[in-house]
Amino acid sequence: MTIDRNQTRFSVDSLRKKLASAYRRVRTLERALAERELEDGRRKDELNAVAQSEAFLEQSAEIALLGYAVWDDTLDRDVAVSDELARIHGLTRDAYLENVSSMDKYLEFVVPEDREKYLDYENNFTADDSGKAAGVEYHIVRADGEIRHLLQRSQYVPVSSGRPFQSIVVIQDVTEQKEVEDRLKKSREALEESEAMLTQSVAMANLGHAIWNYDSERYIDVSREWARIFGYTKEEFLARFANAEQDLSLIHPDDLERYLVYYEEEDPDNLTPDIEYRIVTRTNEIKHILQSHKYVFNESDERTKGLVTIQDISDRIERENELHEARNAAEQASVAKSSFLALMSHEIRTPLNAVLGALGLIESEDLDPSLRKFLSVGRKGAESLLIIINDILDFSKMEAGKLQLEPASFKVQKAIDDVLQVLEPRALERAISLTSNLDLDVPEFLIGDASRIRQVLLNLCSNAVRFTTEGGVHIRVSKSRQEGDITQVRFEVEDTGC
Repeated sequence: MTIDRNQTRFSVDSLRKKLASAYRRVRTLERALAERELEDGRRKDELNAVAQSEAFLEQSAEIALLGYAVWDDTLDRDVAVSDELARIHGLTRDAYLENVSSMDKYLEFVVPEDREKYLDYENNFTADDSGKAAGVEYHIVRADGEIRHLLQRSQYVPVSSGRPFQSIVVIQDVTEQKEVEDRLKKSREALEESEAMLTQSVAMANLGHAIWNYDSERYIDVSREWARIFGYTKEEFLARFANAEQDLSLIHPDDLERYLVYYEEEDPDNLTPDIEYRIVTRTNEIKHILQSHKYVFNESDERTKGLVTIQDISDRIERENELHEARNAAEQASVAKSSFLALMSHEIRTPLNAVLGALGLIESEDLDPSLRKFLSVGRKGAESLLIIINDILDFSKMEAGKLQLEPASFKVQKAIDDVLQVLEPRALERAISLTSNLDLDVPEFLIGDASRIRQVLLNLCSNAVRFTTEGGVHIRVSKSRQEGDITQVRFEVEDTGC
């Protein structure tokens, strides 16, 4: 059998071409399949990215308490709402879409005092053809009764022709933010009030403060009240008296040495006492200053700063001086009065004693009973006058701190009878009785100052007689306590007071 080599070669070449063509088609299909798989992967990644973005947006909206809805003017209701917007109102998304079927239904959420404002906002937004975002703040009452503060913004969705009829509504729950703002506002107002009250109090108290730097020997700062006390503005004071030498020129020359000693004293416990001294102001006025300070120390326990406070106490010192002068004048007047009373009492008592002596001599003579009665009345009146004069003298002694008791043995009933005898003429004039009662357990004789006892009883009984128009005045003496040889006696004066 004869083989045609040319034909065989052609068949092989043809087969090779077919195989090469098939291989190219396979490679093309593989590339297309690979590209398709790559495209599918990209699409899958994009879908995942979109899903992640949507989840991120949902989470962000929830964190920010931010909800959104699509409002349709023609339907007068929301056609779509987010879960967060429904949750802000205390509902699920389905419940919100079911219940909030119109503007009137939504207004049921808005608190009554904010409804007019909310309607004005909606009307103005609808009438605005620009489609720009508009905002309003209002309060709602949720389904659970909780009041929330909302911020709403709306913007129309643009259309190719005609007037837009759908708007994007974004609502944010800003309740916590507003509460924080309110607390900050109240805190700021309270701080401003405190600062104003402190400033006013400092001004009223004439109180100034300054910070002194011990390293540079200069003032770091002074308050305006500090500078005003010296007669300068704050800027003028810091410019003219910044260093120690200039500052000391403000001290009154007579107080300068004492002031320097005050500052040179070491105080390891930082308990530096206050100091009072005088200053010379811009107008050469002399003021009295009360100063105190506290040190600031560094790590080496060295003074670095001094916190200094001064108070203008000139008015207080002036009042104290006036009070001291008034007290001295009052004391001098009291001494003069006491001296005058003592002198007058002595001058009156001398002739009165002479009168009593003369009456006593006349009474010893044989007299007609009617004359003797008149003589007795005159003697008792003179004795009463002598008692009053003795009282005046006693007051003078008490003011001078020189009143002394003179104890001696006396008969109790006799002391009471003496008082009643003096008051008897006045009691007869008023037609009232004068009686006394001495309890049986009261000793007949006691040791004490009988004249003082009679003096007190006479004063009490005199007042009783004066203010008694019917009835009488009664003196009762009883024993209140007995300790060994010491007997405590109680004197009581009782009147009917009619």
